[in-house]
Amino acid sequence: MSLNLAHAFVRYPDIAGAASTAASYFAAADKERGAGARVVLVAIPACAAEAPAASAGRRPGPWIGIYAEGNNSAPGIAQYLSRALEAEAFWFGLAARSLAFRIQRFKLGKRVEETTEPAGLFGPDGPGVLPLYPDAEQEVFTRLGQAGIPEDYRFLHVEELGARPSGPPDSVQIRVGPGGADELPFAHRVPPGASGIRTLFDRFDEEASVVEDDLVVRGTFNPDRAKALFATLRKIHGRKRPPSGWTFRFSVESPEGAALLDPLFAQFASEGAGFALVRPI
Repeated sequence: MSLNLAHAFVRYPDIAGAASTAASYFAAADKERGAGARVVLVAIPACAAEAPAASAGRRPGPWIGIYAEGNNSAPGIAQYLSRALEAEAFWFGLAARSLAFRIQRFKLGKRVEETTEPAGLFGPDGPGVLPLYPDAEQEVFTRLGQAGIPEDYRFLHVEELGARPSGPPDSVQIRVGPGGADELPFAHRVPPGASGIRTLFDRFDEEASVVEDDLVVRGTFNPDRAKALFATLRKIHGRKRPPSGWTFRFSVESPEGAALLDPLFAQFASEGAGFALVRPI
């Protein structure tokens, strides 16, 4: 599966206090999650990247990650916690299949940044010409690192969070039900992983020893924009880690259908981009 997820983070030193505040938010009937939600708040260990800032005398508080069931936290919880806790908060939504992302930052409940890439993709009319697609996974991954969030917690899926057999509680599971929100403190663990961006695949073809990622592109064809798209895909292809002896390729589709895909594939074939694009079967 491609990395299609959304997480929120808040800088706050007290996991129990943050969890209690978050529980009241999720339990409210008119909030976006509603009854049945499961959310886990995790006190994240300090990232080494923040050591220079701390040694220079600037000591921001630790981050708490808010990981929602379905891995689709909405930005509302980040803004709410920023206001209620008088804290800084960070939210991102990543749609790797569309090479798109959105980042919002809040301070004291006020939104101080909103970045959406590619520009115009999420507008009411959608894109006109083929957008300038970014390496969305890499850009979000880098921004989270710059904020001081360690690699293991950036693209973590809530289903992967486990509990250590012992240790002080540094996480809280919030389960919303008809009677309100229940809070369960525990000591968390995350699965060990390789450094860098995670490699997940949408499809495995055992017979052909091929792994694929789905890609959705939009807009009208433009040869210069197509060249830029191929450059982005080349970067993504270069960091993918398929199983030994397997190959990796992109399976490309578009709401515009053949009007975009025919000239896109024709240009791709003429350029010899060094990786494979296919259409869905």
